[in-house]
Amino acid sequence: STLFPYTTLFRSSIIVYVESCDTELIVHASDGRSLNNRTGISQWEALLGPGFIRIHRAFLVNIKYAKLESQDTVSVGDAKLPVSRQYQKDLKDLL
Repeated sequence: STLFPYTTLFRSSIIVYVESCDTELIVHASDGRSLNNRTGISQWEALLGPGFIRIHRAFLVNIKYAKLESQDTVSVGDAKLPVSRQYQKDLKDLL
């Protein structure tokens, strides 16, 4: 798997959220580190599994760090991220 080296550097438990920016992807960790990578967000979603939820086409968040601020906003750490309508129901059921 192309993600293997990243999963050893970043245990999934410290990944706060994954952000997709055009052709690049940024993995944000709870220790303040971030990792840039070109793997698609869907591949990360499959790899990270059930502890993570997609909230937007560009964001995948770790449930243990996520707090629902409003119907369309989630906070994870210091970041406030948008929740698209497509994912609102799943997120509300989970949090």
